[in-house]
Amino acid sequence: MIRKWLGPGSVTPFQESPQVSRERIAAPKDIFDIEEAVDTFMGDREIVLQLLKTLTEKTARAIEEIAEGLSEEDMQKIRSSAHAVKGSSQNLSAMRVGAVAEELENAAAEGDRDAAAKAFDGLKSRYDELLAYSRKITAR
Repeated sequence: MIRKWLGPGSVTPFQESPQVSRERIAAPKDIFDIEEAVDTFMGDREIVLQLLKTLTEKTARAIEEIAEGLSEEDMQKIRSSAHAVKGSSQNLSAMRVGAVAEELENAAAEGDRDAAAKAFDGLKSRYDELLAYSRKITAR
């Protein structure tokens, strides 16, 4: 599963990885709970940072797909993309993004375009928060 996200040649939790600074950068835990994510990945902070980068990249692509889905009124496309964002975000402890992606997924499942558009605005906002935090933490 990890290789799917990171791609070939990446470090896995079972391999040695470079030590990453343990200095904390403050962020509300519901934007991204790095300590919980590190615990989930058996203490491997480097793999978590790689996954965070991958998450932000994949979420950016999903946001584009959702925007297309809204313009085409394709609720299945919206639902599918929102579902992927929800799962990956929640698995990596990016709870704000995950929660609003779930709202979007549910709105699309119900065929409620207005609610989907509102949730999409929320997703973009929460994604911007996560991206800003990701850039802070990986800039060191």
